[in-house]
Amino acid sequence: MSVSTQPLQSEPQPRKPSGEVSGHGIRSPRVAHIAFAVTLAVVAIGVIAALSQSAVRLAGTNNVFLRSANVTLTEGVTLCERREIVPGRTAAIRLSPQTGGTRGSALAARVVDRDGRTVSRGRLAAGWSGRYADIPIATIESTLSEAQVCVTSSGAEPVRLMGFGSEDARNGVSLDGRDTRETVRIAYLREGPESWWSLMPTVAHRMGLGRGLLLDGAWVGFAWLALIAALLGTV
Repeated sequence: MSVSTQPLQSEPQPRKPSGEVSGHGIRSPRVAHIAFAVTLAVVAIGVIAALSQSAVRLAGTNNVFLRSANVTLTEGVTLCERREIVPGRTAAIRLSPQTGGTRGSALAARVVDRDGRTVSRGRLAAGWSGRYADIPIATIESTLSEAQVCVTSSGAEPVRLMGFGSEDARNGVSLDGRDTRETVRIAYLREGPESWWSLMPTVAHRMGLGRGLLLDGAWVGFAWLALIAALLGTV
């Protein structure tokens, strides 16, 4: 008598609930989305905190490299950096001296427009030190082009200023009216501590400059911000 055999059939395994980790360590899409959302929230908090910090902001520079201490300003001598573009809202002139650890002499600055009129002036008392000499001036409301920035030293200690050479003497600084082939680094500081949030209209305005009639204006910068926000919202 023959006996027939049939293979044993295993019972079906129950499916794992959504969100559990499988035996191979692969997480479900839901867990991945939650992790991504948490990461995005942490990044957003960091960006918001960074944009909310207040500090004195740079309005612009004259794009002169800091190569060497190429101009020495002695007592009573006036240095004038010509053909400058002085940004609007400038409230201080920043020079880059090489002091060697000594205290700096008093410095007086004035800004002259293209018509030869003094539109702003200020003074830095003697005794300053560090990498920069920031001379406070009366705030310049609107941008000046083809302006002159003149600085006079009134102390016995010479002030050596950092800058770069110029091939054309017309672009160099003048020392008491004498042309040179040297330029000095000048940075323009805005008035008071500001957060990046408060500077958004200014940044948007500059992003829209020089883009033709159709794309000119501050709306270009805000359009980019809106596009980025929309893309993040779809993730």
